[in-house]
Amino acid sequence: MTRRKFTSKFKTKVALAAIKEQHTLADLSQKFDLHPNQISQWKREFLSNAETIFASGKKPSKKTEAEQREEELTKMIGQQKIELEYLKKSCDEDLYRKEIVYRGEQQKTQHYQAVRVA
Repeated sequence: MTRRKFTSKFKTKVALAAIKEQHTLADLSQKFDLHPNQISQWKREFLSNAETIFASGKKPSKKTEAEQREEELTKMIGQQKIELEYLKKSCDEDLYRKEIVYRGEQQKTQHYQAVRVA
């Protein structure tokens, strides 16, 4: 069995219903198909974070999931650019070394051919 995931909208709805106290926790737990402890936890969490809304007169500056994902992807892109530049540089150095070795072998071959002819 997998865990159920609840949206913040649903959690707010449940917490507000618990704060209103028009129904008992048992009634709310049946209505929303939740354990009473879960409802109490969301209610406490809601009340403890409620003051942050009015603290500065601004909405809380928590990043949305999309913003977090965008930031994560931007970091990944930056890291991949660095890795790509490193690999390009490594490949260029390897090609340069191979070119030197190839030229050296070519010169040796020409030298041996010249020695054979003479």
